[in-house]
Amino acid sequence: MDTGTGSARRRHGGPVSARVYGPLDGDLLERFASWEARVARPGLPQDGYVVRRGPSGDTVRTHPGERVVREYRSRAVVLGARADGPALVAAVSPDESARMEIVRPGGDPVPVVGARFRGEQATWRDERTAVVTAESRAVVGVVDAAGGHWRPLGIPAGRRLSVSPAGILTLRPDGVRALFSLSGHPLGEVPADTISVVAETPEAPLVVVRRSGIDLHRRGGLSAAPVRWRAPGTVWGASVGERGVVVLTVEHGRHVLTLVDPSGRDRERRAVGGDPGEDICSVGALSSSRGEVHVLVEGFATPPVAQRFPFATVPSTPGLCTRMLTAGTEDGAQVQIVVTAPAGDPRPRPLLLDVYGGFGVPSLPRFEPTTAAWTSCGGAVALAQVRGGGEHDERWRRAGRGTGKLRTVDDLATAARALTAAGVSSPDGTVLTGGSLGGVVAAACALRHPDVAAGVVATAAPLDLARLRENPLGHRWVAEFGDPDDDGAAVARYDPTALAGAHRPRPGAAPAFLALGLADDTRVAPGQAARFVEILRGAGADASHIRIDRAGHGANTPDALRELGIAFLAFARRVVSRPPRSTP
Repeated sequence: MDTGTGSARRRHGGPVSARVYGPLDGDLLERFASWEARVARPGLPQDGYVVRRGPSGDTVRTHPGERVVREYRSRAVVLGARADGPALVAAVSPDESARMEIVRPGGDPVPVVGARFRGEQATWRDERTAVVTAESRAVVGVVDAAGGHWRPLGIPAGRRLSVSPAGILTLRPDGVRALFSLSGHPLGEVPADTISVVAETPEAPLVVVRRSGIDLHRRGGLSAAPVRWRAPGTVWGASVGERGVVVLTVEHGRHVLTLVDPSGRDRERRAVGGDPGEDICSVGALSSSRGEVHVLVEGFATPPVAQRFPFATVPSTPGLCTRMLTAGTEDGAQVQIVVTAPAGDPRPRPLLLDVYGGFGVPSLPRFEPTTAAWTSCGGAVALAQVRGGGEHDERWRRAGRGTGKLRTVDDLATAARALTAAGVSSPDGTVLTGGSLGGVVAAACALRHPDVAAGVVATAAPLDLARLRENPLGHRWVAEFGDPDDDGAAVARYDPTALAGAHRPRPGAAPAFLALGLADDTRVAPGQAARFVEILRGAGADASHIRIDRAGHGANTPDALRELGIAFLAFARRVVSRPPRSTP
C-alpha cells in the first residue's frame, strides 16, 4: 500500500487538508450518556461469585442466583473465591491502592488488615485460610477468614509475585523463577518465560503458562518431563476447565483461544471475531468457575459480553463494519490497523485513531462508551498496531523499545496516512488518541508529522521525557522510553516537550492538543501535562490542559470516567468541526 501524502492527494483530487469527510450526525454527548447508561462491563463468574458494574458503582453477587452480597462505590475485584464459601474482594481506589475484605452471603464483611495492598493476587488454601500478596505483589502472606489479619508466609520477597490455586510463583533476585506450594514449601524452578502457574484446585495437576506455550504437569507438583504444547503465537493467559486448558494467544495482531486437552492436543481453536458477519474483537478477561471457562469478548463495535468457551459466534453491531488494513513503512515494516466504520458508506468519516506501542502490550479493540458514541454518530475509529507493542514476536517489541521509540512514533504517522489513502478519513477529520505511553506516542507523532491529524488527546501521559525520572515510576520506564541522560539527543527526537519547544506552527496549520491529567495519578508527575501545554501555547498552538479530580491511572469511579469522556468527546468534535487547515 502506498501510504504517502502524495497518494492521499491523488485519491481525493486535492490537497490533503481539504474537507473530504462526512460530518458527525447527532448529539455526541447525548449518545455518550446513553451508551454509558446502557452498557455496563460484565464481570466473569469466579467460583460462585460475580461482579456487576453499574452507573453508581460495583456489586458483588452470587453466581448463579444473582444475590447481592456487597455493594461498592469504587471498582471491586474478586481476587479469590471458594465455591459455597467466602470470597476475597479488593475495592480499588483511583490511586490504585486497595481496601481488602472477606465477604460471604448473609455475613458481615471482614476487613483484611496488616499490610498495604495495590494490584494484588489471592487464592484460598482451604475454607479458613487465604493466601494473599501485599505491597504491590512484593511479599506474600496468609489471612484467616475469621479475623482478617494478614501475616507473612515466610517466602523471600520478590518482584510481581503470582498466586493461584497452583501455588506461589516468585522471581528471585538472580532472575530464576521458582514455585512454592500454598503452604510455603518449595516445589522447584520453572522456565524463565513463565508468566503464571494455574490449576483448577490446589490438588489438581499444575499447568505452567509460558509465553511460548504451556507445560502440563502431573498431579502433585512439577514433573521432570511435562506434556508440552507450543503456541503458534505469544501466550497471554490461560484458564483450566473440566475439558482442558483454554489458552489465550496473540497471533498476527489478533486474539485466538485454543482448548488444549491433557495430552497436549488442540481440541478447539477460535479466532476472536473476524469471520464474515463478525466484528474483530478481543478477550478482556478469562475465568474458571465450577469447571467451566468463561471469556469476556468485546470490540470497538461490540459491547462486552460474557460467554462460555467454546462459543459459536462473536456478535456484530448492525450498520458497522470492522476490517484490518496494512500499511508499509519506509524501512519495510508492516503496520496493521483495525478500523470500524459505517457499513456501506464509502465516504471518509471523522476518525479517532488510537495508539499504545510499548512494553510489549498488544493493542486490540476494546469497547468504550466514547468510541460507541462516536461510531453511532457516523464516525470511524481505528487502532494502530505499531512497533513496541505485543501484536507480533519479540523482534517487533524490541524494534520500538528504547530509542527505537522513534519508529513507534513514525509508524503512527504511516498508519494515519494509510487511512487517508484508503478513504477512511482525512487529516482534517483525524484525531490521534493515546493513554499513558500511548499519549506520548500520539503527541510526538502530531509534532513530528503535523500534516496527519487535526488534533491529539493525550491522557495521563509522561509528556516530558527529559524529566522521565521525575515520575513516581519513571525509573522503571528508562529501558522502554530510552535514557534521557545517556541518549538525550536521540530521546529528544520523540520527546513531546522537547518537540513542543521547537514547535513553530503556522497559523491555522498545526494540530490542536488536549492533555488530560488525573489528580490521583500515582505514576505520572502532576506538572508534566501543564508544562507541555504552556510551551505549546507560548508557540501559538491551540493547546489545553484539563485536570480530572478523583481520577487516577488505575480504577476510576463512574463519575470520573464520565467527566473524562465528556472532555474527550467535546474536544474531538470541536477539532473535526473546524474550517479546513492550510497545508503545513
